[in-house]
Amino acid sequence: MFKSFTLKVIIAVLFFLSTIKPAVSQTIDQGKYLSIDQVINHLENKYSVQFFYKPEWFDKRNFQPSILELSFGEALERIQITSELSVITIDSVLYVFIPIKPIIKPPAPQASSD
Repeated sequence: MFKSFTLKVIIAVLFFLSTIKPAVSQTIDQGKYLSIDQVINHLENKYSVQFFYKPEWFDKRNFQPSILELSFGEALERIQITSELSVITIDSVLYVFIPIKPIIKPPAPQASSD
């Protein structure tokens, strides 16, 4: 039963990875609301992670600039709540948004010590 579920999750992740494009970089303007691309770009640079998603899932959803001051876990939770999407984590560095209402909190990676 568990193996069947795990296999289904892996197949779903592979499907989404093949159809979803990585986040696109954009310049962050602190005076306005931020697009998902801007938020994701910031998180990818700060925490050395990569996100995959379909941009249309975030249409008309913007974020307060204060989201950039949150921890990784808090920012990811805010994105999930706002978008009503779940996240699948692969090897603690790849995050795939999927169109399923979130039910658990994602794990939070440690900030890089640059």
